[in-house]
Amino acid sequence: MLKFSDFKPLRNMKDKAAIELYLDNPCQFIEEQFLCIDAMSGINNSLIKLFPYQKEIFENVLKRDSDGNYVYNTAYISMGKKNDKTGMATKIATYLFFTEKIDSEYVLIGNNKDQASAIAYRNFVKACTRNPRLRELVDITKTGIQRKNSFIKIFPLPHTDAANHGFSDLAFVGFDEGWGYKDSNIFLAFAKNPARKNFLTLHTTYAGPDSRVPLYKVYERGKEGTDPKMFFYCKEASFTSEEHWKEANPAPWVTMEYLKDEQLQYHDFEFNRIHLNMWNAGTDITKNRRFVTQQQVINITNPNLSPVELGNSDYRYVCGVDLGRVHDLTALAVVHKENNKVKLDRLDVWKGTKTNPVKISDVEARMKEVYHRYRCSFAIDPWQMASTIERFTKDYTFINITEVDFRSSYTEMTELLYRLINNCEIEIYPNAGVCYDSLGKQTNFQTELLDLHVKILSDGNIKFDHDSSCVNDRTTAVAMAVMKLFNSKILLPRCRVL
Repeated sequence: MLKFSDFKPLRNMKDKAAIELYLDNPCQFIEEQFLCIDAMSGINNSLIKLFPYQKEIFENVLKRDSDGNYVYNTAYISMGKKNDKTGMATKIATYLFFTEKIDSEYVLIGNNKDQASAIAYRNFVKACTRNPRLRELVDITKTGIQRKNSFIKIFPLPHTDAANHGFSDLAFVGFDEGWGYKDSNIFLAFAKNPARKNFLTLHTTYAGPDSRVPLYKVYERGKEGTDPKMFFYCKEASFTSEEHWKEANPAPWVTMEYLKDEQLQYHDFEFNRIHLNMWNAGTDITKNRRFVTQQQVINITNPNLSPVELGNSDYRYVCGVDLGRVHDLTALAVVHKENNKVKLDRLDVWKGTKTNPVKISDVEARMKEVYHRYRCSFAIDPWQMASTIERFTKDYTFINITEVDFRSSYTEMTELLYRLINNCEIEIYPNAGVCYDSLGKQTNFQTELLDLHVKILSDGNIKFDHDSSCVNDRTTAVAMAVMKLFNSKILLPRCRVL
């Protein structure tokens, strides 16, 4: 157990003189009371040293007038990902919490309860527990933290609980990544308390998916500069070229090397939004945004590759199955990883009609055949295949079957498959998954990829999608197989190898 003597000297927060000093010196409070883990020793004895951009934010957000009241009642702090936005929100909340003199309630709000508690609130708990001078002043519970002998409290909260908050002494609301809020009710529910002279609403975020989200109005108000009670600090790249990337990333640890690596993982508009902090301000931002380019498809198509009839015991094979009995295709894809590349071994396709739908028994027979050829495990879309999953669970316990939770996996499938394609970490054989559409036109996996576009969901996440005249079933089967190959946590195990 570390003792007080193990720490660098800190001002005693029980000393009223220390609190009076900190009222006009928030950066001094942060640099004297926040402890971090020393990278070399692992001991909590390193005081934080603020960087200039952080000092600028803290000094302005927490600036007081001659009467001791805060100059601003709203602050909008926005920059690229990994620039410590949530960390700064935690420090602001901690400063207010420990220097407040009257009964107050502080709320940290995230896109969901996990985010609110796991990031901002957990950081607040760490700030208290790492510094014994702060720890002795508070009682920590699962639902919140309260200063001893007072009614000064702080709580984590998901934005979906706005209507049920019931706070009467609200003094601070911190919205983290508010671009994910679907409507403005959350902002209305936590509007300024007119009974308090000092009330602060803090937004820490990067840019949102489009101008329809409520946070965009806050962003516009800040850009206009017409609200004297709002502090607006927004670092965004003026252009997407590399020489402008650091405009949105003031933190010295966000290097060009890191950003270039991140660029390989995202679509251009997602990289621009998340790391360059550029709003996609159109009402239909998915228009003309293809999932992949023709050159990318050419790059991953290996003319020397052909379908593999039998598996190799040195490799692990996964089969993805997406069933579409009438309107969509049924696709069965087998993949394996070899020399750090995913290789497509087989892509079978069925096309059903209203008078002759695809028979589930035929698909199950093909699954059994594929298992015996490759000794593969399966990732299955449960839509229309629940009976198959139950039958295989009961009668074929030696086969590993995983059900894909589509509600939470579309974004991961999209990002993982795009990353593999963009980095040429997947190889497919020419003319894979050949089929004829209703007009007699021949299509394959390559043409399907080129027909796909990117759709942005209401929560800001993305997925590959298609127009009504196209399909995405081959892509879905391959993506499910790849996800299981990489042991994604989004998958739900239904049947284990015995």
